Amino acid sequence: ENKQLGRYSATRRVARAVFMATAPRGEGTNGVDLKTITLGVAQPGESPGTFGDALRRLSNDATYLYVDGAQYWFSPRPNIIRTAAGMAASNFGADDADIEVRRRIQAIRPLGSFKGVHVFPDGPGDVSDDDDGVRLVVLPMTKPHISGETTTAATTAAVEILAQRNAGPRLNRNMLVFLAAHEAPISELREGVCLYLAWQSILDKKDAMNLTPTDVKLAESKAKETSETINSRLIETFQFALVPQQEAGKREIVWHQSKPTGNGNLFERVARKLESEERLISSYGGTRVRMELD
Repeated sequence: ENKQLGRYSATRRVARAVFMATAPRGEGTNGVDLKTITLGVAQPGESPGTFGDALRRLSNDATYLYVDGAQYWFSPRPNIIRTAAGMAASNFGADDADIEVRRRIQAIRPLGSFKGVHVFPDGPGDVSDDDDGVRLVVLPMTKPHISGETTTAATTAAVEILAQRNAGPRLNRNMLVFLAAHEAPISELREGVCLYLAWQSILDKKDAMNLTPTDVKLAESKAKETSETINSRLIETFQFALVPQQEAGKREIVWHQSKPTGNGNLFERVARKLESEERLISSYGGTRVRMELD
Protein backbone atom coordinates (compact mmCIF):
# COMPACT_ATOMS: atom_id res chain seq x y z
CA GLU A 1 0.00 0.00 0.00
CA ASN A 2 2.94 2.33 0.60
CA LYS A 3 5.13 2.73 -2.48
CA GLN A 4 8.18 3.93 -0.55
CA LEU A 5 8.12 0.85 1.68
CA GLY A 6 7.11 -1.49 -1.13
CA ARG A 7 10.07 -0.37 -3.17
CA TYR A 8 12.40 -2.05 -0.65
CA SER A 9 9.98 -4.77 0.54
CA ALA A 10 10.69 -3.10 3.87
CA THR A 11 7.74 -4.51 5.80
CA ARG A 12 8.43 -8.08 4.71
CA ARG A 13 12.10 -7.76 5.58
CA VAL A 14 11.58 -6.36 9.09
CA ALA A 15 8.88 -8.97 9.79
CA ARG A 16 11.28 -11.72 8.73
CA ALA A 17 14.05 -10.29 10.91
CA VAL A 18 11.81 -10.07 13.99
CA PHE A 19 10.55 -13.61 13.40
CA MET A 20 14.02 -15.10 12.99
CA ALA A 21 15.28 -13.27 16.09
CA THR A 22 12.41 -14.05 18.46
CA ALA A 23 10.32 -17.04 17.35
CA PRO A 24 12.85 -19.74 18.35
CA ARG A 25 12.97 -18.43 21.92
CA GLY A 26 9.36 -19.18 22.76
CA GLU A 27 7.00 -17.02 24.80
CA GLY A 28 7.96 -15.01 27.86
CA THR A 29 11.31 -13.88 26.48
CA ASN A 30 12.54 -10.44 25.60
CA GLY A 31 12.06 -9.15 22.10
CA VAL A 32 14.52 -7.53 19.73
CA ASP A 33 15.07 -3.78 19.49
CA LEU A 34 14.78 -1.51 16.46
CA LYS A 35 18.53 -0.96 16.09
CA THR A 36 19.17 -4.71 15.94
CA ILE A 37 16.35 -5.19 13.43
CA THR A 38 17.68 -2.40 11.23
CA LEU A 39 21.17 -3.85 11.39
CA GLY A 40 19.73 -7.18 10.25
CA VAL A 41 17.95 -5.84 7.16
CA ALA A 42 19.47 -2.58 5.90
CA GLN A 43 21.85 -2.75 2.96
CA PRO A 44 24.32 -0.10 1.75
CA GLY A 45 22.53 2.83 0.19
CA GLU A 46 19.23 2.20 1.98
CA SER A 47 17.85 4.58 4.60
CA PRO A 48 17.51 2.99 8.06
CA GLY A 49 14.49 5.22 8.71
CA THR A 50 12.53 3.37 6.02
CA PHE A 51 12.66 0.16 8.05
CA GLY A 52 11.75 1.95 11.27
CA ASP A 53 8.67 3.32 9.52
CA ALA A 54 7.79 -0.12 8.20
CA LEU A 55 8.06 -1.66 11.66
CA ARG A 56 5.87 1.02 13.25
CA ARG A 57 3.19 0.54 10.61
CA LEU A 58 3.38 -3.24 10.94
CA SER A 59 3.06 -3.08 14.73
CA ASN A 60 -0.25 -1.23 14.34
CA ASP A 61 -1.76 -3.85 11.99
CA ALA A 62 -0.13 -7.24 12.57
CA THR A 63 -2.17 -9.65 14.67
CA TYR A 64 0.73 -11.59 16.18
CA LEU A 65 3.43 -8.93 16.47
CA TYR A 66 3.96 -7.60 19.99
CA VAL A 67 5.54 -4.31 21.00
CA ASP A 68 6.68 -3.21 24.45
CA GLY A 69 8.63 0.03 24.46
CA ALA A 70 11.48 -0.54 21.99
CA GLN A 71 11.15 -4.35 22.00
CA TYR A 72 9.41 -6.30 19.23
CA TRP A 73 8.56 -10.01 19.01
CA PHE A 74 6.17 -12.51 17.44
CA SER A 75 3.92 -14.74 19.51
CA PRO A 76 1.42 -17.49 18.65
CA ARG A 77 -1.13 -15.61 20.79
CA PRO A 78 -3.19 -12.88 19.07
CA ASN A 79 -1.88 -9.41 19.81
CA ILE A 80 -3.92 -7.57 22.43
CA ILE A 81 -3.16 -4.34 20.56
CA ARG A 82 -5.47 -5.57 17.82
CA THR A 83 -7.95 -6.72 20.46
CA ALA A 84 -7.94 -3.24 22.01
CA ALA A 85 -8.42 -1.60 18.61
CA GLY A 86 -11.42 -3.84 17.92
CA MET A 87 -12.94 -3.08 21.31
CA ALA A 88 -12.41 0.66 20.83
CA ALA A 89 -14.29 0.53 17.54
CA SER A 90 -17.16 -1.73 18.63
CA ASN A 91 -17.64 -1.31 22.39
CA PHE A 92 -17.28 2.46 22.83
CA GLY A 93 -18.79 5.43 21.06
CA ALA A 94 -18.90 9.23 21.07
CA ASP A 95 -21.09 9.36 24.20
CA ASP A 96 -18.64 7.22 26.17
CA ALA A 97 -15.76 9.38 25.00
CA ASP A 98 -17.54 12.62 25.94
CA ILE A 99 -18.27 11.30 29.44
CA GLU A 100 -14.58 10.51 29.96
CA VAL A 101 -13.52 13.91 28.60
CA ARG A 102 -15.97 15.61 30.97
CA ARG A 103 -14.59 13.62 33.92
CA ARG A 104 -11.03 14.61 33.08
CA ILE A 105 -11.81 18.30 32.66
CA GLN A 106 -13.74 18.34 35.94
CA ALA A 107 -10.70 16.87 37.69
CA ILE A 108 -8.31 19.61 36.50
CA ARG A 109 -6.80 21.68 39.30
CA PRO A 110 -6.01 24.47 40.03
CA LEU A 111 -8.71 26.61 38.44
CA GLY A 112 -6.46 29.56 37.68
CA SER A 113 -8.25 32.87 38.20
CA PHE A 114 -11.70 31.33 37.89
CA LYS A 115 -14.03 31.02 40.86
CA GLY A 116 -15.63 27.93 39.39
CA VAL A 117 -15.84 25.82 36.24
CA HIS A 118 -18.98 24.34 34.67
CA VAL A 119 -18.18 21.44 32.33
CA PHE A 120 -20.57 20.42 29.55
CA PRO A 121 -23.74 22.00 31.00
CA ASP A 122 -27.01 20.63 29.63
CA GLY A 123 -28.53 24.11 29.64
CA PRO A 124 -28.57 27.55 31.28
CA GLY A 125 -29.91 26.12 34.55
CA ASP A 126 -26.68 24.19 35.13
CA VAL A 127 -24.61 27.41 35.29
CA SER A 128 -24.88 29.39 38.53
CA ASP A 129 -25.46 33.15 38.53
CA ASP A 130 -23.25 34.42 41.33
CA ASP A 131 -21.29 37.66 41.68
CA ASP A 132 -18.42 36.22 43.73
CA GLY A 133 -16.06 35.67 40.80
CA VAL A 134 -15.67 34.88 37.14
CA ARG A 135 -16.74 31.38 36.07
CA LEU A 136 -15.59 29.38 33.08
CA VAL A 137 -18.19 27.43 31.11
CA VAL A 138 -16.72 24.57 29.06
CA LEU A 139 -19.19 23.91 26.26
CA PRO A 140 -19.89 20.30 25.18
CA MET A 141 -18.06 18.86 22.20
CA THR A 142 -21.44 18.61 20.50
CA LYS A 143 -21.34 22.43 20.42
CA PRO A 144 -18.04 23.14 18.62
CA HIS A 145 -16.68 26.41 17.34
CA ILE A 146 -15.19 27.26 13.95
CA SER A 147 -12.41 29.82 13.71
CA GLY A 148 -13.45 33.09 12.13
CA GLU A 149 -17.18 32.31 12.20
CA THR A 150 -19.43 34.68 14.13
CA THR A 151 -22.35 32.26 14.56
CA THR A 152 -21.58 28.67 15.44
CA ALA A 153 -23.05 25.94 17.62
CA ALA A 154 -20.77 27.16 20.41
CA THR A 155 -21.82 30.82 20.26
CA THR A 156 -25.48 29.84 20.00
CA ALA A 157 -25.21 27.73 23.16
CA ALA A 158 -23.23 30.47 24.90
CA VAL A 159 -25.89 33.10 24.07
CA GLU A 160 -28.59 30.92 25.66
CA ILE A 161 -26.56 30.44 28.84
CA LEU A 162 -25.65 34.12 28.96
CA ALA A 163 -29.29 35.19 28.71
CA GLN A 164 -30.89 32.78 31.18
CA ARG A 165 -30.28 31.19 34.54
CA ASN A 166 -32.24 28.64 36.52
CA ALA A 167 -35.07 31.04 37.39
CA GLY A 168 -35.30 33.92 34.94
CA PRO A 169 -32.88 36.25 33.19
CA ARG A 170 -29.21 36.08 34.14
CA LEU A 171 -28.03 39.05 36.22
CA ASN A 172 -24.24 38.69 36.33
CA ARG A 173 -23.58 38.31 32.65
CA ASN A 174 -20.11 39.80 32.90
CA MET A 175 -19.07 36.94 35.19
CA LEU A 176 -19.00 34.24 32.49
CA VAL A 177 -16.31 33.17 30.05
CA PHE A 178 -16.80 30.27 27.64
CA LEU A 179 -14.40 27.65 26.34
CA ALA A 180 -15.31 25.78 23.15
CA ALA A 181 -13.82 22.88 21.24
CA HIS A 182 -12.34 23.30 17.79
CA GLU A 183 -14.43 21.20 15.42
CA ALA A 184 -11.57 19.58 13.49
CA PRO A 185 -9.72 17.66 16.27
CA ILE A 186 -12.84 16.38 18.07
CA SER A 187 -12.98 13.07 16.18
CA GLU A 188 -9.31 12.40 16.85
CA LEU A 189 -9.79 13.10 20.57
CA ARG A 190 -12.77 10.77 20.74
CA GLU A 191 -10.86 7.99 18.98
CA GLY A 192 -8.04 8.35 21.49
CA VAL A 193 -10.47 8.22 24.41
CA CYS A 194 -12.20 5.11 23.05
CA LEU A 195 -8.83 3.39 22.72
CA TYR A 196 -7.96 4.33 26.31
CA LEU A 197 -11.30 2.95 27.53
CA ALA A 198 -10.61 -0.26 25.63
CA TRP A 199 -7.22 -0.70 27.34
CA GLN A 200 -8.81 -0.02 30.72
CA SER A 201 -11.48 -2.59 29.96
CA ILE A 202 -8.80 -5.16 29.08
CA LEU A 203 -7.04 -4.51 32.39
CA ASP A 204 -10.31 -4.85 34.27
CA LYS A 205 -10.91 -8.23 32.59
CA LYS A 206 -7.32 -9.48 32.63
CA ASP A 207 -8.20 -12.58 34.67
CA ALA A 208 -11.17 -13.50 32.52
CA MET A 209 -9.08 -12.98 29.36
CA ASN A 210 -6.23 -15.12 30.76
CA LEU A 211 -3.65 -12.48 29.95
CA THR A 212 0.00 -13.37 30.38
CA PRO A 213 2.21 -11.15 32.58
CA THR A 214 3.66 -9.73 29.35
CA ASP A 215 0.16 -8.88 28.09
CA VAL A 216 -0.71 -7.19 31.37
CA LYS A 217 2.49 -5.17 31.29
CA LEU A 218 1.78 -4.13 27.71
CA ALA A 219 -1.82 -3.20 28.54
CA GLU A 220 -0.66 -1.07 31.48
CA SER A 221 1.91 0.65 29.27
CA LYS A 222 -0.66 1.33 26.55
CA ALA A 223 -3.27 2.58 29.02
CA LYS A 224 -0.75 5.06 30.42
CA GLU A 225 0.38 6.10 26.94
CA THR A 226 -3.16 6.67 25.63
CA SER A 227 -4.09 8.54 28.82
CA GLU A 228 -1.21 10.96 28.29
CA THR A 229 -2.22 11.36 24.66
CA ILE A 230 -5.75 12.32 25.73
CA ASN A 231 -4.45 15.01 28.08
CA SER A 232 -2.39 16.60 25.32
CA ARG A 233 -5.27 16.39 22.85
CA LEU A 234 -7.59 18.11 25.32
CA ILE A 235 -5.48 21.25 25.08
CA GLU A 236 -5.34 20.95 21.29
CA THR A 237 -9.11 20.52 21.05
CA PHE A 238 -10.44 23.10 23.53
CA GLN A 239 -8.69 26.08 22.02
CA PHE A 240 -11.34 28.81 21.74
CA ALA A 241 -11.99 31.14 24.66
CA LEU A 242 -15.16 33.11 23.92
CA VAL A 243 -15.69 36.36 25.80
CA PRO A 244 -18.99 38.28 25.44
CA GLN A 245 -18.72 41.99 24.70
CA GLN A 246 -21.46 44.59 24.70
CA GLU A 247 -21.14 48.27 23.90
CA ALA A 248 -22.96 50.74 26.13
CA GLY A 249 -26.49 51.37 24.95
CA LYS A 250 -26.56 48.37 22.60
CA ARG A 251 -28.25 45.01 23.14
CA GLU A 252 -26.16 43.08 20.62
CA ILE A 253 -23.56 40.66 22.01
CA VAL A 254 -20.26 40.44 20.14
CA TRP A 255 -17.99 37.46 20.79
CA HIS A 256 -14.26 37.95 21.15
CA GLN A 257 -12.24 34.84 20.31
CA SER A 258 -8.90 34.07 21.96
CA LYS A 259 -6.63 31.05 21.66
CA PRO A 260 -4.99 30.11 24.98
CA THR A 261 -1.25 29.57 24.83
CA GLY A 262 1.68 29.01 27.17
CA ASN A 263 2.23 26.59 30.01
CA GLY A 264 -0.06 25.28 32.73
CA ASN A 265 -3.29 23.32 32.66
CA LEU A 266 -6.27 24.13 30.46
CA PHE A 267 -7.87 26.60 32.88
CA GLU A 268 -4.61 28.40 33.67
CA ARG A 269 -3.88 28.89 29.97
CA VAL A 270 -7.31 30.43 29.38
CA ALA A 271 -7.06 32.73 32.40
CA ARG A 272 -3.52 33.85 31.56
CA LYS A 273 -4.45 34.64 27.95
CA LEU A 274 -7.54 36.66 28.86
CA GLU A 275 -5.72 38.50 31.63
CA SER A 276 -3.00 39.52 29.19
CA GLU A 277 -5.73 40.99 26.97
CA GLU A 278 -7.45 42.63 29.97
CA ARG A 279 -10.63 40.74 29.17
CA LEU A 280 -10.46 38.97 32.50
CA ILE A 281 -9.67 41.26 35.41
CA SER A 282 -9.29 39.51 38.74
CA SER A 283 -8.48 42.67 40.73
CA TYR A 284 -8.68 46.44 40.23
CA GLY A 285 -6.21 48.95 41.58
CA GLY A 286 -7.60 52.17 43.08
CA THR A 287 -6.27 54.28 40.22
CA ARG A 288 -7.90 52.03 37.64
CA VAL A 289 -11.26 52.21 39.43
CA ARG A 290 -11.02 56.00 39.51
CA MET A 291 -10.31 56.10 35.77
CA GLU A 292 -13.30 53.86 35.03
CA LEU A 293 -15.59 55.98 37.20
CA ASP A 294 -14.38 59.15 35.50
